[in-house]
Amino acid sequence: MNINNYIFDANERRRNDISKLSSEKVINPFFKAVVTHVLTDDSAINASDFYQLSKQIEPSIQEFRIPKNSIIARIIDQGVDSIGSESNTNYVIAYPFFSSHFCLPVKEGETAWIVFDSDDKNKGYWLSRVAGDEFSEDLNFSHFDRSQAVIPNVNEISTTPGTYEKSRGSPRTFQESQSINAPEDDFPNISLNQDFENYEQIFSKINTDINQLEPVPRYKKRPGDLVLQGSNNTLISLTTDRGWSSLSSSVEENQSNVNEKINPFSGTIDIVAGRSRKISSENERGIRTNPNTYLNTRGYEEVSKENYQGQKLQTEGDPDFLDDAARVYVSSKMKVDDSFGLRNMTPTNPGEIDPILPSSEEESSAIAIKADEIRIIAREDSSNNFNGSITILKEGDPSSNGCAIQLQPDGTILISGDRIFVGRSSANGGQDSGSSDAPGNSQPFVKYQQLEELLSNIISDVNQFCDTLITHVTPGFGAPSPQITSAATQLKIKMQQRELEIPSIKSTRIFGE
Repeated sequence: MNINNYIFDANERRRNDISKLSSEKVINPFFKAVVTHVLTDDSAINASDFYQLSKQIEPSIQEFRIPKNSIIARIIDQGVDSIGSESNTNYVIAYPFFSSHFCLPVKEGETAWIVFDSDDKNKGYWLSRVAGDEFSEDLNFSHFDRSQAVIPNVNEISTTPGTYEKSRGSPRTFQESQSINAPEDDFPNISLNQDFENYEQIFSKINTDINQLEPVPRYKKRPGDLVLQGSNNTLISLTTDRGWSSLSSSVEENQSNVNEKINPFSGTIDIVAGRSRKISSENERGIRTNPNTYLNTRGYEEVSKENYQGQKLQTEGDPDFLDDAARVYVSSKMKVDDSFGLRNMTPTNPGEIDPILPSSEEESSAIAIKADEIRIIAREDSSNNFNGSITILKEGDPSSNGCAIQLQPDGTILISGDRIFVGRSSANGGQDSGSSDAPGNSQPFVKYQQLEELLSNIISDVNQFCDTLITHVTPGFGAPSPQITSAATQLKIKMQQRELEIPSIKSTRIFGE
């Protein structure tokens, strides 16, 4: 068989396979289900309820073998729950689809994807929470039934936060449930049989000790970004250099920095907790990157979804180097001192006019850490023979431009540098009254050994002078002067006392060259 016949036959076989597949009925392997129970731990408050219901769903199941983060859920596809009986035949138990290396969040009352690997529809796997539209999607807690309600006319929405979340009109769902009217509520019940257990009853099972319901700003990613977000305003983004500068007194509200042109070769890892932490209160418009929020009918604040509908606040959730609570920012190329507003805060060396920083046009790799409080801790654990150290090192020749600060295991603090300044330059409010031969008229620190020798020599000279006065003979009568002799004797005694005081100026903890 020549190559042309081989290619022709292969293409013909592929066309036949596609034709065969298209003629067969495609079965959807994924099911939507409302989560009613989440297993966090054997000792959790609802663990016994979870295990009891699991036995009813699948009698053969062994409760001690159910993995953590498993769920019990009610299938809602094709309206099977909303028109079902009070039986629990639509209950399923679902293990996490992913291994324990990758654990996704889900809460009671949210809707998850379920998949089955056999004909047994009592036990399957849950993949993730079902992503809703902008009407329902929320990082903290998502109510999927909002997506099934008729969306109100955007032009008729009130400016009061929370208006958009409240459903209007009949549900947009399967024909079997068209008779169920969605209440004018921000948590409509469309998918579930209300006579059995509705959303509010399921939501009441949430343990608020381990589930914090709070507003979380929405984050917009660039197409090439990889982003991981938690339910409570934590984020890791593998992105490019991006963020509102700390020097920006105001942020352009109609333009997100996600749309800024990417700086080439500026790959960045942004680890941040507490984005836009100055979240505005009810009925107050968000500022900078903060979202609008409202108090929903369940009594907790959530992000107002109308920010994307008519009242656009495009900067919501953008990286903000000023207001975000805590950040570790690793970039291969950026203007770190401009982004974090450090140029007016960095101390100036004595004799310099401006801080020694890269020019405003210079970009370099950088790591920036910003938070209210920062701790760097080296462990000391004598029981396990751990006794660490901390080194902050600037590369270079140790005898010239290299410098370091080292916290050593024995408690020693080593500061090494070509020049070391303590205090402030006159450019930063310090005193400009030092030595003319010191940089910027700064004050040189003294060396103890040289100071001790100097003071000892001065005392010795004074004593010699006193000895001369005491033993002097007046030219006239050859008798000593009682007044001079007494004064010289007292001065010698004082000098002996001062000499004993010299060691008191010696530090037992601070040493230098």
